[in-house]
Amino acid sequence: IESASGRGVIGSYFFGLASNYLNQLLSVLVNLILIPYLLTRIGTRMTGVYLLLMTVANFAAVGVGWVAGAGVTRMARLNVTRDRELIGRIHRLVVLAFGIYATAVLAVTALASLLVGRWWLTDASVESIEQIRRACLLLGAYVWISYVHNADLALLTALLRQGEANLYRAGAQALFGLTAIGFLAHDFISGRLFSP
Repeated sequence: IESASGRGVIGSYFFGLASNYLNQLLSVLVNLILIPYLLTRIGTRMTGVYLLLMTVANFAAVGVGWVAGAGVTRMARLNVTRDRELIGRIHRLVVLAFGIYATAVLAVTALASLLVGRWWLTDASVESIEQIRRACLLLGAYVWISYVHNADLALLTALLRQGEANLYRAGAQALFGLTAIGFLAHDFISGRLFSP
């Protein structure tokens, strides 16, 4: 019985490790596509603006990160079978907090995209303004996709299901990659169809 338990722990470890590598690989692939595209289409200055916005969004996430930490700590102390209802309530609270945060960041980046050329980057060309607007919206989509799922990651972590949490992260990364490809395809198609 002890060796079967040991094999379960080892299997869980390798599943967690493999799923984490999958998440990292998808993250690298998305960036290998997105960053060269941004550099080519909008230039170094606008790519720098996009990366600065990404850093600000991640910095702002620290403020709400305590919700996930508190949720994980509280859920991890509970009995999965006996305290199922309380775990569900804590999870819903964490979902609500991250949903509100992610939606607020999406709204702020959408507003920032509308203000490009009016209140900031006023000296940019019309084409650059359109590109940075798309970059702002892409940033908002990235933050929304990434953070709205943090409650589920907190739940999986509290239940010691790290491999599944890593797969969840990989899924979010793949969803963002598909969203980015959608933005890129829209830009490519509209550039081809509507260019003079």
